[in-house]
Amino acid sequence: GFKGKISRKIAYLIDVNYSINFNNPFYYQMMVKYPNGSRDVVNVFGVKYSNLNTLRFGGNIRYSSEKINISLAGNYYNHTADDIQVITHLPSFDATLSTSVQITEKIKATLDASVIGPRKGEVEIKNEELLIDNSVYTTEYHDLKTIIDINLGGEYQFSNKLNFFLNVSNLLNQNYEIWHGYNSQGIHFLVGARYIF
Repeated sequence: GFKGKISRKIAYLIDVNYSINFNNPFYYQMMVKYPNGSRDVVNVFGVKYSNLNTLRFGGNIRYSSEKINISLAGNYYNHTADDIQVITHLPSFDATLSTSVQITEKIKATLDASVIGPRKGEVEIKNEELLIDNSVYTTEYHDLKTIIDINLGGEYQFSNKLNFFLNVSNLLNQNYEIWHGYNSQGIHFLVGARYIF
C-alpha cells in the first residue's frame, strides 16, 4: 500500500492485502425439529473449520485539526475457503466513519457510524423422525441484511479528574443480526461519570 497527504490536514492511505487464516471457524445455527413441534431446539451453534483466503482492498482518508478529527475507512473483501462453498457471516465490504469535535474547552462530541455489507447465515436442520436412526439433515442459507450502525457521544470535562458522558448507540434502532438468529439490541443510552484517582 501507499500513503500520502493532500494537504497539511488531510492524509490518505490505500492498501491491498492477501491473507490465509488456517483453520478459520465458520459458525452455523443448529436446529432440531421434532414431529410434534413442541420441543424444537434453535439456540445452538455448531462450528466447522477451513482455511480462509481473503483478498482485501482498503482505503482511509483522515482530516485532523486542533478541534476536529474525521476518519473515513472502507474495505472490499474477496473471501474463499478450501472446502466451503458458501462463506457465512463475512461481508464483501464494510466502512466506518469516526468523528470527534471539541466544541468548547470542556465539551466534546463524537459520531461513529459503520456499514457492514450483506452476509449469509447457515442453518443445519435435523428433522427428528419417530425413529432416531431415520433423522434427516438439511441445510438452509439465509440472507443477513446490510447493517448501518450510528452512535453518538458527548463528554463534559468537569475537572482534571472528573468527567461526565452520554452515549447513544444504534441511533436508527435497527434490528440487525451479527449472527443469524440473534438480533441486536435496539437503540440504547448510557449515562455515566469517570473519576481518575
